[in-house]
Amino acid sequence: MITPRILAFGGSLRRDSYNHKLAAIAAVGGREAGAEVTVISLREFALPVFDEDLQATSGMPAAAYRSSKLADPSLKTFRLPNQPSVTMNTTTAPDLTQRAPRSPRVRLGGYAMLPRVLDKARASLIGKAGDYKYGNPMDQHFFGFTGIGQDALLDQVKAGASDWDLLLWVNAHANPKRAPHEIRAWSAYLETMPLGDADDVEWFAAQVRRLNPVRTDLHTIIDYLDADDHVSFGGQA
Repeated sequence: MITPRILAFGGSLRRDSYNHKLAAIAAVGGREAGAEVTVISLREFALPVFDEDLQATSGMPAAAYRSSKLADPSLKTFRLPNQPSVTMNTTTAPDLTQRAPRSPRVRLGGYAMLPRVLDKARASLIGKAGDYKYGNPMDQHFFGFTGIGQDALLDQVKAGASDWDLLLWVNAHANPKRAPHEIRAWSAYLETMPLGDADDVEWFAAQVRRLNPVRTDLHTIIDYLDADDHVSFGGQA
């Protein structure tokens, strides 16, 4: 029987990369299954961007040559499927079929709604978003205020970034840049945002009747979301 030989590495250079940690975990499983597994870190090779013209004139870069010697024709090359869960720490992703995302009132770096957006993003990447939709109209208020694309933020979530890392990324990529007092003012507005036109008011009234027709304290979309989250998982409004 031929022993499979596997060369494993993460696709990120970050020291605490989830990619590299997953590669190490996969290597353990491969060895237990009888394979010969070599784990490397791309930081050790400093590989340049591939450039055929440069290689034609100067030859293969030394780091690329050194890494190529780790492989030979008997090695089978494969990559993990391009699934979001490959790079994201799925143990920290919320299962929104079992509980609600964080309240839109919860703030991160002063931004209301952002923690809820991140919960829905992480849950959607592992197929556990339930009835919650990443990028829905309420999420678009955040994206509109920051000028950040929802796909761009989702890519950062896929990479396994923490809430704090994502906040730093949001602040670095916001367009236009927002001052702290602008963020606070926007968050306060979001929590008390008017309902909209007559159709929106009719829809809101129907939702309040569904939750509890005798309640008189539900006035905003945020009020409704909090109440609906509570009822969705067994609470009484």
